[in-house]
Amino acid sequence: MRAMLILVATLSFFGCERPFFDLREPIYLVAEESFWSGCEKDERGYMACQAERMDIVFRGVKMWFRNFDEATRPIALIIYPEENAPEDAVNEAIHLRISGDSDCDDDWVACYEWGPFKSPTITFRDPKYEDVPKVAHEFGHAIWLDGHVTGRLSNMDKYALFYVVPLDVTEMCAANGTCPAHDEVWCEGSFYDQWRCPSSSPEEGVAMLLAKSGP
Repeated sequence: MRAMLILVATLSFFGCERPFFDLREPIYLVAEESFWSGCEKDERGYMACQAERMDIVFRGVKMWFRNFDEATRPIALIIYPEENAPEDAVNEAIHLRISGDSDCDDDWVACYEWGPFKSPTITFRDPKYEDVPKVAHEFGHAIWLDGHVTGRLSNMDKYALFYVVPLDVTEMCAANGTCPAHDEVWCEGSFYDQWRCPSSSPEEGVAMLLAKSGP
């Protein structure tokens, strides 16, 4: 019984609750050593490979944060190594890694994980799976949703991975509670962009995407 109490106390100390991210404070993305795996073989050079992977991460995060006014836009920063993170950071760092070892579903190529004794982590099975839509999808899991959405061309649809659509941001902000001020009428006025505000009809949305891509 005493051992059980010690275990419960230990788990409570390390935290069993889902990590919460205050969007009014910087979010630090820690690139682990594995996140650069394969860069040593890149014909463009190691630093060019690093720069490309960081750009992919920034663009994935931007799919969410571009919906806010620049003056109050949430901030995400990539740091490497972890020691560069400020000691007084409000948000727990999200780790980035590339590894075939994960507790995710069998068919995963990228996933977000967290738990007791485990930092919030976005893992890619292989460097070839790291792209902007997947980064945005896994980052969406971190700041908002455990599961997935259906019925709209959302980046949070497991089988779509198109755009972060206005309704995604509205629902994320309602759940998170720390979003800076943003336009509640996402598809009108200064925020309007037909490619970011697809029809609620999946068929019409796909037709728009095909029209944009051309023959």
